[in-house]
Amino acid sequence: LMIRRPPRSTRKESSAASDVYKRQEHYIQHGADLVICGRRESVLADTANEFKEKYGANVRYQPLDIRSPQDVEDFIDSIFQEGPLHGLVNNAAGNFISPTKDLSARGFDAIANIVFHGTFYVTNAVSGEINSC
Repeated sequence: LMIRRPPRSTRKESSAASDVYKRQEHYIQHGADLVICGRRESVLADTANEFKEKYGANVRYQPLDIRSPQDVEDFIDSIFQEGPLHGLVNNAAGNFISPTKDLSARGFDAIANIVFHGTFYVTNAVSGEINSC
C-alpha cells in the first residue's frame, strides 16, 4: 500500500493482516490516493474497483511479486515517475499453518523471501527514491 496523496488526518497503523482493507479504506476516506500491489491481479482489481465505486477513490494497482528485487525497483520507479509518494505500508506476508517441527528449510525460505526480503526490497527502493528527490 503506497499513499500517493497524503491523507488529511493522522494515520493509525496496525500490523494485523486482517486490517489491510480497513487501513486502505481509512486512508481513502481521508483523501488519500493509493497504489496497491500484490501477486493476485483479480484481488487488486476488485479492491480498486470497490473503492472507486464506494468513494470515487483514485487507486492504482499492479500485480507484483516482491520477491524479485528488479521487479520491485521497476514498480517503484514507475510510481515516482508519476509523482511523489507520501507513505508506505508494508504488509507482505507469506505464511501457512505448520508446527515449527514440521516446517522444512525450504518452507521457511518461502516465508522469509516474502516477509523479510520482499519487505526490504520495497522499503529500500522507496527510500532510495525519496532520498533522490
